[in-house]
Amino acid sequence: MKTILKSLVTITLVSIALIALGPSCASEPECQSQPWYADNDGDGYGDPETLEVSCDQPQNYVADNTDCDDTNPNIHPGAVEICNEIDDDCDGEIDEDNVCNPFPDGNGYVFNNTFYETPNAYIEFDEDPSPNEINLFFTNGFMYDNSNYYEGNTDDYLFSLDLSNWVFYSITETLNPSITDPVYPTIDTGLTYTGNPSDSVIIHNGSIVPFNVPLMINGTEFGYGDDNDPNQVVHTPGVSGPFITINSYSFDVTTQTGTIDVDYTFLDQNGATIYGHYNGNIGVILD
Repeated sequence: MKTILKSLVTITLVSIALIALGPSCASEPECQSQPWYADNDGDGYGDPETLEVSCDQPQNYVADNTDCDDTNPNIHPGAVEICNEIDDDCDGEIDEDNVCNPFPDGNGYVFNNTFYETPNAYIEFDEDPSPNEINLFFTNGFMYDNSNYYEGNTDDYLFSLDLSNWVFYSITETLNPSITDPVYPTIDTGLTYTGNPSDSVIIHNGSIVPFNVPLMINGTEFGYGDDNDPNQVVHTPGVSGPFITINSYSFDVTTQTGTIDVDYTFLDQNGATIYGHYNGNIGVILD
């Protein structure tokens, strides 16, 4: 009996020893090291020239190595390319996709990254006594002077029913002393003019109301602007401007035809900036 108990004690002690020695004898998995790249600007993209190899991810390091400027969180692959002479999206190109000229295919303006086309332009000369003024309009429809107050409507201008985008710049002599001729002023080119903030406006998504008796002019139906349309967006001037640069301008008094090339900037009442451009023929409206 003693022999059996002694054997059991021996077996038990051996088992305990094996259990105790087991973990130290088992081999641990090898460390899988990998490269990590500094992400100093915190945009999730790493600097390919700042490398550290380790099993664990170091603080402020990432596995990506495609950042071309690790000091600016706005510069990385997939970023929005803007006009700033910098490769914002790290694709090796600077200011690509016409970001510095958002009007490669036509005339219009950009608001909130949306392009609004205005293929037509009009100029209105002030026939009234001084102070003189010139009114410029850029639209995606047609305009007509409502001097006869059609159907009792007293709006100054009528518009084709398809018009929805409308840019109006009033350039007055009081703000721009170079305007002097009372009827057909000579507009100096290469200058930036200040628009009258109390009159100038930009509208998009507007609607035109037809008359009860359709008004047809050269096969196009005209109406008047709907001031109560809840869907239209009206931009009035903000704290400065608006400004319009006249790059070139020509007008023939005899034929009442001309061309104009302009760029304009419009800071609206909410602080948003609208950039616009027009280059082409210009129609005439006499006040």
